[in-house]
Amino acid sequence: MRCACRGGGAARNVGIDEATGTYLAFLDSDDQWDPKKLELQMEHLVNNPHALVLTGFRRHLENTIRRGFPGVIGEPDPLTALLGSRGGPLTCSIMAVDAEVARERDLRFDERFPASQDLDFALTAAIKGFDFIGINEPLVRKNRDP
Repeated sequence: MRCACRGGGAARNVGIDEATGTYLAFLDSDDQWDPKKLELQMEHLVNNPHALVLTGFRRHLENTIRRGFPGVIGEPDPLTALLGSRGGPLTCSIMAVDAEVARERDLRFDERFPASQDLDFALTAAIKGFDFIGINEPLVRKNRDP
């Protein structure tokens, strides 16, 4: 979904508002999901709807492939991990959340930020009491640096 002239955060918020499904997941235009990504995330969200479920990713740059896993996975205090150097890397394409819970807790993207919206979204989720669940598989292909 694109939102003319208002940026990525606004487009994602329109998606949050207009989505009719049970879950919300975000895919940046230059990324690709593994076919089993959503299924694996939904398995976790069924049992823990108050969670932000993250996956690992593969970053493809020129002739190299690097794997990445958000440092917040497995941390007892996600907010502290996100604020410190252990929180990254994050990208919207690795996230999924229960739509109803996200709306109840007013979990949205801050439209004032031209960049780092994914980090802000995760920080807001931590502040609003979401649990963080990680799937330590690279289920997203990133085709350029975040």
